[in-house]
Amino acid sequence: MLHLAPNNGHVFELSLVSYQFPELKNERYDSDWLRIRFRVVHPRGEWTGIASSLFTWEVTGLSEWFDTIANGDAIEPEIGFIEPNLLFRLVDDVSGGKCLRVYFEIEWRPPWARSHTFPDWPLLVEFPLQEIDLRTAAAVLREDLKSYPQRAEY
Repeated sequence: MLHLAPNNGHVFELSLVSYQFPELKNERYDSDWLRIRFRVVHPRGEWTGIASSLFTWEVTGLSEWFDTIANGDAIEPEIGFIEPNLLFRLVDDVSGGKCLRVYFEIEWRPPWARSHTFPDWPLLVEFPLQEIDLRTAAAVLREDLKSYPQRAEY
């Protein structure tokens, strides 16, 4: 399970639960659609959920993005996914360092902060890079993916 928890009290956890359609072995897209369990601790509250919202290759891409940041290499400052529920963004923080922000939309927002109720309010948690280990986060995602390899040919 991916677990990010710096000293600011924010927490983000993500784990792979299952294929959305385990019976489909070689169907484009549907065979590689994953159910994701998540937990978020935010200053306004805590919430959990399970949503079908990432493909196997998107989880691979996220692990590679984490590794690239950990290596200090140049990278696009954000990574999003086909389903717009989750977005990761690398930003400058007030101390001159870097900060990872995780944004939540649609099904990943808690009942008290639905997008249609608060359309202009970004819901996010922040992680100063010096307080988290993205190399370990990337390794955890790759390890979790061993149970859910990409199944369809593209």
